[in-house]
Amino acid sequence: MEMMTGSKFETMQLSCRGDLTVTFVKSSHSYRVSMFGGSTVTNIGVGTTRDHLKEQIPPLNVWGKQFAIFPVPDTNPNLIRILASEDNTVVSVNNQV
Repeated sequence: MEMMTGSKFETMQLSCRGDLTVTFVKSSHSYRVSMFGGSTVTNIGVGTTRDHLKEQIPPLNVWGKQFAIFPVPDTNPNLIRILASEDNTVVSVNNQV
């Protein structure tokens, strides 16, 4: 595990060609930090466009438990990545485990 440190109002960027999904970020001294994730070349569905997507990643204490998912037009199958913050999490879709 690599440790990165920063100062007040400092910005850091971590980039790679792999998946950073399980990257853990912890702030010392109760400092508030914001995390953003995204991709510079994203293709969803049919077409030739490549979009630049970014989103702010919420901290674990505000993760939800119920979600509404809408299909992406002209995409089959619609793939969804589900992340759990705890072992033995049970996921159900349309009331089926």
